[in-house]
Amino acid sequence: MKSLGKIILIIFIMTIAGTMIFFSFEENQKWFVRYLDSFSTSEKEVVEIRHIPGEGLRYINGRYLAWNGEKMSVSDESGKILWERTFLMDDPLLVINDNLIGIYDRMSGEAIVINFNGEIIAKIEENSQMFSFKPGKEGHIVHIKEEGRELLKIYEMDGEHRENLIYTHNYPIDYSLEAQSVRVTILELEGNGIGTRMVKYTSQGEEELYELHDRVIIRVLSLGDDSLIVTETGIYHHRKGQIVWGRDLPLLKDVLVDGDEIYAIYGDNLRIISGDGETISENTFGIDYEKLHAHGKYIVLAGEKDLLVFRHKEKIADHSFNWEIIDMQSQFNDLIVTTQNGVDIVRIEDKEVTEEETQ
Repeated sequence: MKSLGKIILIIFIMTIAGTMIFFSFEENQKWFVRYLDSFSTSEKEVVEIRHIPGEGLRYINGRYLAWNGEKMSVSDESGKILWERTFLMDDPLLVINDNLIGIYDRMSGEAIVINFNGEIIAKIEENSQMFSFKPGKEGHIVHIKEEGRELLKIYEMDGEHRENLIYTHNYPIDYSLEAQSVRVTILELEGNGIGTRMVKYTSQGEEELYELHDRVIIRVLSLGDDSLIVTETGIYHHRKGQIVWGRDLPLLKDVLVDGDEIYAIYGDNLRIISGDGETISENTFGIDYEKLHAHGKYIVLAGEKDLLVFRHKEKIADHSFNWEIIDMQSQFNDLIVTTQNGVDIVRIEDKEVTEEETQ
């Protein structure tokens, strides 16, 4: 009897271990979700749960930020104002990055960084005009254009100047601060054409990450252990310094990686591509969609005023707003849609079927 008990215990432990290993693979997780979904034949619809009116209103992590070009106020979900601040600048510009608020004046060269509790994190004053300003949790970047050169001035979180990156024969077009490093995308002139390089600067020196000729690198996405380089006209699978495959996608608007599937909007088309570059499906719409967003098990496409929802590569719901869509975010089951007229909180739910529809 003891031997039988041991055998049952071993089988139980092996079953649990096998189940854990099986569900540790993302593709198996997706299969299981699809399997559960196969038992549900209900239609889906996008339901507006709540609308918070306000022109220029933005939603960030449960807070609502209102900005009129001079005065800023931040409120909670109940509408209670948490703090307000007025900025005495000639022409203040707002930028939000890494859950930090940046206010800067291009002409005066003044910049202020604030967190969402209303606390000033850093003040920066330049002796020249700012082309752009980018706050961040690893530090802040000021981009300055001068005759004959461009500067990226790097500041610590508290506003202390750290270093300068100077460009005289090429042009920084995108940049970000990471832990102990700076990542910069550089535009270069190559004879009669152009090329781009993505470079990482550390205390040990400069490391080239990616390079493309006759293409402009827009951004780089993770594709498993590899990378997906996104340009203005296509995507390229990059592995250990080599391009594995590339796909031309004219009028490319947005790209999203969902596991080993790639969603790409170009023109008025949506192409879903496998990790090895093969086309899984292609859809053409009468509406121009501009942005992709992963919302749980759904992929959401956003146009000027329209949403289109995909699940497992199939269209399941759509929705239209009265105002232009500015941004989309997810908070648990809610999809937070910022429009020109405020913030809409929506959910993707089972569609209620009336008796007339069932007859």
